[in-house]
Amino acid sequence: MLRATVLLVGLSLLACGKRRSAADAPDGPATSAAGQPAIPKPSGACALAESATLTDIEQIAAGETHACGVRRDGRVVCWGDNSSGQLGVAPNAPGGPVLVCGLSDAVEVSVTQYHSCARTKDGSVWCWGFNASGELGDGTTHASRIPVRVAGLGPAKGVSVASFHSCALEADGSVACWGMNTAAVLGTPSPDKLLTPARVPDLKDAVRVVTGSSSTCVLRRDATVACWGETRGGPLGYVRTAAPTTLAGASDVSSVSHGWYRGCALRKNGSVACWGGDATPHGWSLGEPIPGVSDAVEVAVGLREACVRRRDGRVSCWVDRSEPQDVPQVRGATRIALGQAFGCARMPDASVKCWGADPETVLAERNRAEAERRKQWEAAGKLCPIDEIVVYGSPGCGKQAAHRCVKAIPPCADLFCGCDGREVGGCGVAVAPYRHAGPCRGDGGAPEL
Repeated sequence: MLRATVLLVGLSLLACGKRRSAADAPDGPATSAAGQPAIPKPSGACALAESATLTDIEQIAAGETHACGVRRDGRVVCWGDNSSGQLGVAPNAPGGPVLVCGLSDAVEVSVTQYHSCARTKDGSVWCWGFNASGELGDGTTHASRIPVRVAGLGPAKGVSVASFHSCALEADGSVACWGMNTAAVLGTPSPDKLLTPARVPDLKDAVRVVTGSSSTCVLRRDATVACWGETRGGPLGYVRTAAPTTLAGASDVSSVSHGWYRGCALRKNGSVACWGGDATPHGWSLGEPIPGVSDAVEVAVGLREACVRRRDGRVSCWVDRSEPQDVPQVRGATRIALGQAFGCARMPDASVKCWGADPETVLAERNRAEAERRKQWEAAGKLCPIDEIVVYGSPGCGKQAAHRCVKAIPPCADLFCGCDGREVGGCGVAVAPYRHAGPCRGDGGAPEL
């Protein structure tokens, strides 16, 4: 059940201090991985965090355990977990709110688990935080707490980031993506990562791009939605493709949002329909509009939760297939954003309110879970703690070969994974991964290790 406690975000999130941080490294090398001069970073004093208040906020975004907002003066303010430099300040800085170093003309910000990106007035995109898979787009795999400019983009009209990849909407309606290419989320079947943006082929009519952990979607000019990567539980069943594929039933759409594993489409008549999640009774389907929602003007998706902002400024949220419930004490909201087990709203006076699980509890629970996984991993003779299991090949019930790979938690990510090449004996059968030194690059039924 949705917790209705409203939190004033002047209470900062606590950063986890025990896990080794990717941001403990210097801000970046002088040259890129290809030996070319690195993209210049904004100048200015960036050694110390500059405190800020959550006032005069125009736009907000929420990630797993941190959030950011764009102020009216173009500065970006962030608060929460800074274990990978995703707040844009030194890793030992307080949990915020703090101003991101060097950005003064931002118009949009997008955040996820370990990195953040902002779009500026001139259409350039700047990213900061974790970068093991090239999700910062500067041609390197070096983390940076200082924003670095994404290389090779034309003027951007939008930006969206997911766990380990990022995408930008360009002015001509094309979409360019970079970072880890899990399940072809970059719009190409290979390579396994891109350190700088590459355009998604045959896509010229996008008006919005949104990213999830295993899929990327766009709203097109004809008010339909197309996705690529891996989708589950929606009208297409299970689909894994590098080509943009139109979602049946997603028509007359005015806006689209994507969380970790689920997406939602807001139709022009104010109704909302969602897809993704598990292919179980708890999954969502575009054929089932969310009950009681006919006056939505904005939709936001988190991990298991989704929320709508209604015409009268109320915010209503639901988990899985539960019925939407209003968030008490949040009235007159003008923008909404969802993280993991918490949400935030921009209020009429340009302040921010957040609700849901206490963000400090979210951090504590994540750290507890990671510690337990690390303990199990090390007890089995593995070198890195697991983060999630990614299934390659057919996920169906038992006939086609598949293998499962275990991604490691940063800073071990992309260094070690375990794979199992056995046939899947039935739906949901768990298999024990084994250690393999090398990135997991499988596609189809056979691993490439």
